[in-house]
Order: sequence, then C-alpha cells, then structure tokens
Amino acid sequence: MTEIARNPRWGDAQRTFITLTLVVEAYGAVELNAMPNDPEPHGRDLYARCLAGEFGEIAPFRFDAATVLRERAQRLHQAQTATAGLADAFVAGLLDDTEAARFKAWAAYQRDLARLDAQPGFPDQIVWPKPPAD
Repeated sequence: MTEIARNPRWGDAQRTFITLTLVVEAYGAVELNAMPNDPEPHGRDLYARCLAGEFGEIAPFRFDAATVLRERAQRLHQAQTATAGLADAFVAGLLDDTEAARFKAWAAYQRDLARLDAQPGFPDQIVWPKPPAD
C-alpha cells in the first residue's frame, strides 16, 4: 500500500505530538497524530521521520479561534461552578472575609477570560489567565 505524508505541524503548544496529512492509496487523505510514545509502531515511526525532516519542516502549532473559544467556555464554566450561588450573598454582604476574597478572585478570573479575545495576537498568541488557587 502506497502512502505519502505531508504537511507536518506541531499538534500542541508543548510539542508533544505532530499532526500530519497521510495520503493512503486505499483511503485517500487522512489527518493523523503521531507521537513518540504512540501505541502503534507506525505512529512512532512517522513521528521519528517527521523529526528527521523527511516530510519537510514541522510547522509551528497555531491556535484557531474556535478552539480557543471552546477552551475559554470550559474555563468559564469551571469558574461559574466555583462561585455558584455566591453572587447574591456577596452583594448582600453575607460572605465572611475568606469567602469574599475567594469570590473576588474567581470573578477577576472570569473577567480576564472574557477579555481573552481582546489580547493582541488573538488567537495565535494568547496568555491564559491563571485560575485562583483554592
């Protein structure tokens, strides 16, 4: 079976895997992730061959806006879950100092997440805000 690999690019910002297009005679073009610890020997082989430059230079990882916005939605959900039911108590002054500080920290995190798409370089170069330590 004849196969041609092309378009290698880092699959994540940490460079833990490579995504490439594999054109297989019997199946056509398919996207494949190759990893150094791939459970399939073929995946490990493709990863090593990509590193060796056999399929061209490995392009840098690029965020796409849809992926970033999905991740932001997940992080916002986490933050909203952490503060569920506390907004009214905060406004009414019913939280003790520790609870109020925790609520404010999560609120600031949510604000920073909401402003993520206003960062220069969005979506390619973003800095994720750090969630509060509990």
